[in-house]
Amino acid sequence: MIKFFRVRKIERTIVPLVCCLLVIAISCSGCENLRKKFRRTKKKKDQVDNFVPVLTPIDYPAIIDTPADYYKQAYSLWSVWYGDMSGILLAEESTGKEEKFAINSLISQLERMAGLLNEEKAAGLKTIIAGFQEISAELDNAPQIRSKSRMKSQMRRLGSEVRKNYKLEFVEKDLKAAE
Repeated sequence: MIKFFRVRKIERTIVPLVCCLLVIAISCSGCENLRKKFRRTKKKKDQVDNFVPVLTPIDYPAIIDTPADYYKQAYSLWSVWYGDMSGILLAEESTGKEEKFAINSLISQLERMAGLLNEEKAAGLKTIIAGFQEISAELDNAPQIRSKSRMKSQMRRLGSEVRKNYKLEFVEKDLKAAE
């Protein structure tokens, strides 16, 4: 019985040792011999770098934007900011920062539109800008003091006036000439 345990003990130590040595020998030898496997050789170039592409520059014409294009862009941005501001006023929970940012962006687009119009049409647009600035001034008040219904009705009135009188189709003849 004692002999059996010694054999068992020898088997437990020698078998793993032989397995480890066998794994190391196989991993080091691989498919090639060791000297060939770890020798450094220069990389061979697969392609010859003699090809030089010929680049011909393309001359693009200068983009010529007309005052009508600028006005159309300002009007479409105004309509987006107007929609955002209307949505913000309809929302129950809105921050003062959102409202101020939207109304100031709306006013800046109206001022851009006024700068592209002749003096007569620009004067009419400046009265609308003043109306939006009143709404902006009211937004400076505390939320408890503000009259949202008054602001909404004033926004609707001013917005419909801009849509009715200051679309590109209605003011195309009143645009300043390109400089």
